[in-house]
Amino acid sequence: MKKERSKFLTFVFSMLPGAGHMYMGFMKMGLSLMSAFFFLVFLSNFFSMGSLLFVTPLIWFYSFFDCMNKRYSTDEEFLLLEDNYLFSLDELVKIDKGMFKKHSLIAGILLVFTGIYLIWNNIINSLLGRMNMS
Repeated sequence: MKKERSKFLTFVFSMLPGAGHMYMGFMKMGLSLMSAFFFLVFLSNFFSMGSLLFVTPLIWFYSFFDCMNKRYSTDEEFLLLEDNYLFSLDELVKIDKGMFKKHSLIAGILLVFTGIYLIWNNIINSLLGRMNMS
C-alpha cells in the first residue's frame, strides 16, 4: 500500500465510515466499518428501534479517527499496517462446526422473541392506527 494520498481527500472520504479506509487501500477494514454502520441504520429502521442509532456515532468516530491516525502515521508504521476485517471475518471459516449445535437453543429463543416483538409491534401499531381513524 502506498501512503501518498491527498490529505484533503482522505479527510473528505473519512466523513463516511469506511470510505476513508478504502481510499487509503484498506478495503477489508473499510468494508467492515461501512457494513456495520449501515447495517445498524437498517436494523434500527426495520425494527423501529431508534435506540440502536446511539451506536452509530461510536462507529463513525472510530472510523474517522482510525483513518486519520493511519493517514498521519510514519511511513514505517504505515507499511506495517495490515488490512483485516474489523470483525475477524477471516476467522469465520475456521469456526468449530459444533458451536452451532451448542448455541442453537439460545439463537432459537432469541429469534422467537424477536418474532414475537415484531408481531406485537405491528399489531399494536395497526390497532392504534385504526383507533385514531375513528
